[in-house]
Amino acid sequence: MKNDGFTLIELLVVIVIMGVLSAIAIPSFISFTVRARHAEARNYIGSINRAQQAHFAVKEEFADGLTTLGIGMPVVTRNYTYEVLDSEFVTTVLAQPRRDNLRGHAGVAGLITILNGLAIDSAVCVSLRIGTDSTEQGSIQNNSALCPDGFNEI
Repeated sequence: MKNDGFTLIELLVVIVIMGVLSAIAIPSFISFTVRARHAEARNYIGSINRAQQAHFAVKEEFADGLTTLGIGMPVVTRNYTYEVLDSEFVTTVLAQPRRDNLRGHAGVAGLITILNGLAIDSAVCVSLRIGTDSTEQGSIQNNSALCPDGFNEI
């Protein structure tokens, strides 16, 4: 009589190997997805900062919202809600996280003086804590854009 098939020991060894591999792979996969969600916020904020610079060059004022910029970006995505805070000399866009494991992001664009002329400096920032949302406005000091309190420049 010929025995075909696997023994119980062989099956257990395969299951243990698969368990070890998945224990290593799943945390890495989760880390990659969180980083991709943060990249969404950084890309959106960078685009909004550039759009604000172009809007100021044409209209000599910052746009007070995403619809005013007319760049076709959604105000709400699966991961973030975007909000523009506007003042006369500086504008801040906030990416408020919609999930507990994400960090808030901010973008600041503002007028600075360079050689008796005006220019716009900008910064992209990330919150220091996970899940942080803010309503803080960025600022301009010493001719550079500064992140809101609780945020670091990327």
